[in-house]
Amino acid sequence: MEVARGINISVDRGETFCDVLVQLLGKEEFDFKLLTEDPQNCRDAPTEAIWRALEITNGREIPRGRKIDGSRIASCRVVDSGKFLEDGVQQAFLDAGNLPGCSRTPCLNDNFSNIKAQISSKQRGTILLQKLYREFTLPVIHRYMHAIQANAGIAVRKYFKGTARTRDMPLTATDYFDNGTILKVSIINR
Repeated sequence: MEVARGINISVDRGETFCDVLVQLLGKEEFDFKLLTEDPQNCRDAPTEAIWRALEITNGREIPRGRKIDGSRIASCRVVDSGKFLEDGVQQAFLDAGNLPGCSRTPCLNDNFSNIKAQISSKQRGTILLQKLYREFTLPVIHRYMHAIQANAGIAVRKYFKGTARTRDMPLTATDYFDNGTILKVSIINR
């Protein structure tokens, strides 16, 4: 199966959501979100995000697992055999500045530092998770993770109940995604 020409799919896997931005050459971009963990609907959220983006841009369903021609999807390899591919990444940043509606990054060295830090932390995290798995087994890890999540839930509820006693309700906050989308939250104690 061939995919739409000139498509760029960006997936940012967060703690709760995968933010997906899809850009088609010469057309408007669009974005959507998927739950990062949603085992009832997909095995891997970033992969599912790419499938859904391709379905939307092609206007038809694509059976999961079917081989597709991804040669027209813009991509940039960042690491190969453990080596950071600085020249290719730099060129990708410079090329992005030539796209309609885009400007070049003002601090390329900062971008490189951020990318290298992400790579390093992900690699270190992978090593630590593998060690943890070998030492304790997956069922034990799951039991502790569920306990940590339950404890965090209790702590957050306790914090909000205490805050509700000392502050006017509702509590509100505003934040912004990288693409400028506004996220507003309002918490009401009942």
